[in-house]
Amino acid sequence: MSLFSWLRGSNGMADSAQMARFRRRTAPSRPSFRPRLEALEDRCLLSGGVLDPTFGSGGLVTTAIGSFARSYAVATYPNEGTANDGKIVAVGDAFAGRKSQTEYMAVVRYNLDGTLDRTFGGSGEVMTILGRALAVQVQPDGKIVAAGNSGGHFAVVRYNPDGTLDASFGSNGEVITTITKNSEDIGEAMVLQADGKIVVAGETNPMNTTYEDLALVRYNANGALDATFGTGGKVTTRFAARLESGSNPPKVKMAIDPNTSPLDSNSGKIIVVVVTQTAGGEVVRYNTNGILDTGFGTSQGYVNLGNLYQPAVAVQADDRIVLAGIATDATTGLSAIGLDRLNADGTLDTSFGSGGVVATSSSPNQDYARSVTIQADGKIVVAGDQGNAQSGDNSFLAARYNSNGSLDTTFGVNGVATAGSHLGSAAVVSMALEPDGRIVLAGFTAGSSSVFSLARFLAAGPQIGSFTASPNPVTAGSSVTLTASNITDGNAGSTITQVAFYVDSNGDGKLDAGDALLGYGTLTNGVWTFTFSTAGMASGTYTFFAVAEDSYGVFGDPFAVTDTVM
Repeated sequence: MSLFSWLRGSNGMADSAQMARFRRRTAPSRPSFRPRLEALEDRCLLSGGVLDPTFGSGGLVTTAIGSFARSYAVATYPNEGTANDGKIVAVGDAFAGRKSQTEYMAVVRYNLDGTLDRTFGGSGEVMTILGRALAVQVQPDGKIVAAGNSGGHFAVVRYNPDGTLDASFGSNGEVITTITKNSEDIGEAMVLQADGKIVVAGETNPMNTTYEDLALVRYNANGALDATFGTGGKVTTRFAARLESGSNPPKVKMAIDPNTSPLDSNSGKIIVVVVTQTAGGEVVRYNTNGILDTGFGTSQGYVNLGNLYQPAVAVQADDRIVLAGIATDATTGLSAIGLDRLNADGTLDTSFGSGGVVATSSSPNQDYARSVTIQADGKIVVAGDQGNAQSGDNSFLAARYNSNGSLDTTFGVNGVATAGSHLGSAAVVSMALEPDGRIVLAGFTAGSSSVFSLARFLAAGPQIGSFTASPNPVTAGSSVTLTASNITDGNAGSTITQVAFYVDSNGDGKLDAGDALLGYGTLTNGVWTFTFSTAGMASGTYTFFAVAEDSYGVFGDPFAVTDTVM
């Protein structure tokens, strides 16, 4: 008897309702039975990309501050053994009253569950100096550094963990920097160096000129300009074409090469990406003293990215540079996620995607990449927004890629997850990773009463460490016991709720909608087992799968084992 005949003999074909979704069921009580064919919905095997149900309302949070507020950047607290570990800080701007035209820097801190942290400023919200915060970092000591614009100049503000201004920094917690005399300046990106120094990058418009130049400023830990960087702590770079100005969304992004080895000549180098008005994106690398790194790209120290608009940047531990921006789908002409990866010398990394380039389209929807980061396991996470072709509304978007540029299909739907709505057509989306890997996105809603908007996605799912079939081989007509054990889960506070067992009934070697559900396991001391009879099975080798589900409703990757029926 063939396997297909054996399956049909049980009248176990799923009806249309059964084919609609992978369902939970209690484990059968009888010791042997025929499996049924039960289809797997496209989303049933997620190991990440699911909204975190422990955050806000179903994974989403909105916060109204004053009459109008916009979030431009987000950061998370590292695990330092304090009460603030994992808390989220979002920054931007806010207007105090309904008729107020006064713009303040706004800083909001959230607890792990998405509620406002009232140990910060008394309400969880702090509005301090006039201006707009476009970048934020959390220091290892728990102090918060925000950077942006105030009065047409670079502004850096540092807060104590309780939300008060840090009087040991600058002038009562604030530093305002003019790049050149009477210039118009705006700080848009910031990194913290390992030695505690602060680097801010942005744009400057020198007095009586039409240029928009790239500007960098480095501050010592006390807020004073670092005289060892550039000229008196400042660096400016002019390109053949002026920079595209405006901070909505910010056009300047920055990353720092991680200090992975004392022998790494690139450790601590600063990589900045900008948008010029005619040449598109430029990637610039500076040495640690602020001098352009002429060993990067051309002898000028920068390379052009003609295929990406408004790129963001992250640096891998091996010094390769990942850029994510807005690309154009060659077939439809619609906006798509674009990724480039550069070698440490600035050339395209041909081992990544197609010749160093990746494009991901959700046609007829439009995708916009705004931020990029690297997970601890080397996977690449892109955050942005997706414009819905039918509603015209924009939602949060997160996509995850394997290190070779292929989409990580265990995340979201074929590597892409979306959530929320009303972000507007010119959305600003920033991203930060929790210490446990969960992915936090922040932006703001469109309209006349804009509010801070956040989403948090789970990054992983349960993983089975061991899966066996016994006996192996098995005599036809005897019983087989499938055992799944050593199951771990990266989602904080979760438990394993069930393990489902399948047979590869279509023989393609992977778990898909053509495979049959055998049943659900029984839990004993952390081990899940399921026993069934091989009566009626033809001689041959069969592949079985086990899939764990946790209390967040997230499914792990399938684990396969083979057994031979004699």
